[in-house]
Amino acid sequence: MAALVAVAALASCPALLANPIPVPTLIMDREYITIYLRVTRSGLLVTVEGAYPFKNVGHSSVTMYFPVPPEALRGGRVEVYCDGSEVRWSVSSETYKTAIGGFPMIVWRLDNLKKNFTVTVRYSYSLPSPPYRVLYAMATGRFLNGTYTKQCVAEVRFVVMGAPESWAARVSFVPPPEEGFGVGYDAQLEVPLAQLSSVVLRRASGPFRGLDRDLLIEVLASPGGQHGGQQPQHAWVPYFPRGGEFSVGINASAPSKLRVVVRFVFRHSGFRATVTEKKVEGGTIVLGLSVEEWTGPALQVITPVALEEEYELEPGRYTLVLKINGVEYLRRGVEVRGEQLIAWGAVVAVLVAAALTAAALLLLLMRR
Repeated sequence: MAALVAVAALASCPALLANPIPVPTLIMDREYITIYLRVTRSGLLVTVEGAYPFKNVGHSSVTMYFPVPPEALRGGRVEVYCDGSEVRWSVSSETYKTAIGGFPMIVWRLDNLKKNFTVTVRYSYSLPSPPYRVLYAMATGRFLNGTYTKQCVAEVRFVVMGAPESWAARVSFVPPPEEGFGVGYDAQLEVPLAQLSSVVLRRASGPFRGLDRDLLIEVLASPGGQHGGQQPQHAWVPYFPRGGEFSVGINASAPSKLRVVVRFVFRHSGFRATVTEKKVEGGTIVLGLSVEEWTGPALQVITPVALEEEYELEPGRYTLVLKINGVEYLRRGVEVRGEQLIAWGAVVAVLVAAALTAAALLLLLMRR
């Protein structure tokens, strides 16, 4: 697995450390990680998001441990979700040893588990100066006594922004410190940093074993200065708003008409939002938005933005899905009864992710 360790509360085994590492009755054969790297004048902004789908056989509760870089707990941000609902976490007394130092472990408990559920973890932090070394704790499989699935496959994607042409990235699978030998890695890839976004890495565990190598990304800044003597190019980049930055209103504007209003409150003027998808498929209403931030100068004023769309619907029950930059942010049930509208369900701010994930959790942007 990759950065999560799960312990079924009903099992009589000790707490485990790291990735999603569950006991035999929790099955995870895939994990999806997205790593976001953004070069700015103030350094390297990192967001990591992991999505961990589990199959549960007979357990009602589970405790999970997850290693995060120390910087994420010192001025960064950490978010945990289960099926889109935010989960409270705390810092445990456990430490996860890596090739670049100890990672603190966060811990949380999940109750009333479903047969299938997905845990999403998103964390972000900043590295102000070289050396830029980003490690994702993937080697938690070494804590398993027997395993929960025949094989686990981790898929890692990258999203790179603002990278100078002269910078490079070195990506390695590295053993834990006690197993280090020779060059210190099992496999290594080196590419121009700007091209890392086109790379997809997949690592598979051995049969009935967890993953046992961490993923280390070293960003190699050019010797001619932090930006290689060049000014970083400004561009519109995807932005993933947090829960406090947007609200969603739903009402019946006329018989069999549903109005959806999404209101954003951005911290400066360098944001834009547009509608990219609007459709009704069976009982699902989809509203897709693009939200972007300008990486260059912007007026430092609170900037409200509102988007409004209407749907003509037959009476009946529907599910409204709001997506931002391809990531699901809201899923809410609505029932249309002529001019009457009944809604249920809560807004779910997702990472995430991710976080920074996006992976497989597409484009979850790092906090700037």
